[in-house]
Amino acid sequence: MMDLGLQLLDVVQWILDHPTPRRISAVAQNIGLGLAVEDTITATIEYTNDIFLQLDCSWGLLAERNVAYAYMEGTEGSAKLDPLEIFKTIQGELVNVSPVKSAAARDLYKASFHAQLPLFYPGA
Repeated sequence: MMDLGLQLLDVVQWILDHPTPRRISAVAQNIGLGLAVEDTITATIEYTNDIFLQLDCSWGLLAERNVAYAYMEGTEGSAKLDPLEIFKTIQGELVNVSPVKSAAARDLYKASFHAQLPLFYPGA
């Protein structure tokens, strides 16, 4: 949780505009990686505005590469990150309203870095 989950939880809390938790349930496990701390955690958070968050983090995922994603569901649409896809109900039809990728990931990262730089170094 300390290495993976806190950063993910922080991003989701920010996306949701920091709602107040009503109930939290979590299970930490050591599924056999031989670590001295938990290697897998699953948490469910119910917020006072009836939003539910399911957070799963594991060092033990048997996959070709590291995976990080978010999937959100609402009454009028859904969204997922990595890659970004947004579906919205418009006039009773489910429509893909995902933005069109316009720049290389490297260029977007560089642009975001340059946008943040003046916050840390005024006049930069």
